[in-house]
Amino acid sequence: MAAETALIKYFESKETLNIDLITLPVLKEVLVKYLHFWVKKSREKDGYVYCYTCGKPMVIGTHDCQAGHWLPKGGFRIHKFNPDNIRPQCGSQCNLAKAGDYEVFKNNLIKEIGSEKVEEMYVTRNQSSKKPKIWYIDKIEHYWKLRKEI
Repeated sequence: MAAETALIKYFESKETLNIDLITLPVLKEVLVKYLHFWVKKSREKDGYVYCYTCGKPMVIGTHDCQAGHWLPKGGFRIHKFNPDNIRPQCGSQCNLAKAGDYEVFKNNLIKEIGSEKVEEMYVTRNQSSKKPKIWYIDKIEHYWKLRKEI
């Protein structure tokens, strides 16, 4: 993808980047790629990542290892790119067949990040999600750098 290559060159050398040539859908696609990879890779242990809702071991890069969202990304776009809302989930069972296993996901989040953060996400779920292109570029760079550190 030419846009991703241009972004990486920009991150590595701070080359000039004409953001007008990169569309918002492309920026969102690249952000999803890096954010979802980081969400999974940061939780990897001994070559496996475990489903957040059922504990099934998965290998990153397989179809079954997905990035599940507690608040669905389609309906509540404000949290589509919020790492607190995303965890590794098995695609064959929890993320697809059980539609994310909402209640188990929520209870696990409360244990992990606390009820205040979970409640804040829930209360703000209907807020506007419009962000400028530079916001996406900054987030892509952030997860691109984190990915290199893991």
